Formats: sequence, structure tokens, C-alpha cells
Amino acid sequence: MELIERLRQGLEITEDPYGDLARELGIKKEEVIKEIERLIDEKMILGLKVLVDQNLLGYKVNALIAMRMEDCDCEIFIKNQYISHFYKRRPDKDFPYNYYAMLHCPDENCIKEFSLELEKRNIPHVIMRTIRNLKGEGNNVHSHHDRKG
Repeated sequence: MELIERLRQGLEITEDPYGDLARELGIKKEEVIKEIERLIDEKMILGLKVLVDQNLLGYKVNALIAMRMEDCDCEIFIKNQYISHFYKRRPDKDFPYNYYAMLHCPDENCIKEFSLELEKRNIPHVIMRTIRNLKGEGNNVHSHHDRKG
């Protein structure tokens, strides 16, 4: 489990990241690779990802969209190129939304178009714009709310 926790922290971009990790953990590089392969085979690790600088990629506007839906045509959200995360939660009595999409857009128009599409489908939603990224690629601070529906 030490390996998993270390992988969750991320690896530095070096000439030999697995070798560097092996030295840090006090084991052989081959053992690190073999253990990662085992964890992937056993579905304990579902994938590895790259953290990117969204601003440098041109994604300047970010928002978490909370939606209230009885049934979900989820493919339209899953296939949307601007959505990095899409998930369902139990609604709260004070915040009755049950589906959430994290949008990373090149401009404000992208969020407006997304909101208009939700309105066409009669999906009540609230737009919570990111004001500051506090951890990695996760945009955790949202303050501005636009309620629709």
C-alpha cells in the first residue's frame, strides 16, 4: 500500500521516474513495475493520469455545474470534451442537485452554451464558477452561483 500512496502523490517528470521511485522506496525498479502491473491487473489501480496546466492548454474558464435529473442521458455528459468529471450524488434537502459536471472551457461562451443545452432539456441546474484552484487539477473553490430552473 505504500506504493499506491506514493503514486497518488504523483511522480516527478525525470529521465527515470520508476527508477527514482524504486530508490525512494528502497526496492528494485523491476519490483515497482511488476507491482504496478499486478495492481492494475487486480483493478486496484484503474489508471494513471497526467496533471496538466489548464491555462497553458487554453482552458481559462472552469465551473462545477450541479443538475437535478430523475433520469440521466449520461452519454451526452461523458462524451463532452469539456467535462473532466461527471458524477452522481444523493441530493441534500438544502441543495437538491444529484448530478455534477466539472467543465473546463476555453471561454465563457462554452459555459453559456452548456447551460442553454440544459435549459432546452428542462434540467434545473446551478453554475458554480471556479475562482481559485487550490489543489492540483481539482478546482475546489466555487463561489459564484447562477441558478437555472
